[in-house]
Amino acid sequence: MYGQKHETILEELAAAMTVESMSETTNNTPDYCREELILLNKSTRVSRITLLPGRHLPLRKLDDEVVQWIVATGTGLVRIAHCQRTATAGDHVLIPPMASHSLEAVGDNPLVMTEVRQW
Repeated sequence: MYGQKHETILEELAAAMTVESMSETTNNTPDYCREELILLNKSTRVSRITLLPGRHLPLRKLDDEVVQWIVATGTGLVRIAHCQRTATAGDHVLIPPMASHSLEAVGDNPLVMTEVRQW
């Protein structure tokens, strides 16, 4: 029974992931920001974002999406609504739907993080 359930989960995961969505670099990001698409399916987008020092992602607000940032390296200044805090390697940031948010790479090193968006 366990083996069948495990195989079904793996099949569902494989079906959700497409070859086109794996490890692509998006072309619509500015030169100071690199985004590599890792996974895209009906409800989730996972990407690796590299932001050069001193640069920022513009303020945005996503209606029905939950955004999570997991910082791998570097330091970022996170703004969510009217609050701000510093995030460093190992930090996990959760941004609820409808919350205005932005991110700035601070310090001398690029900010590298994984972004998970779920809708």
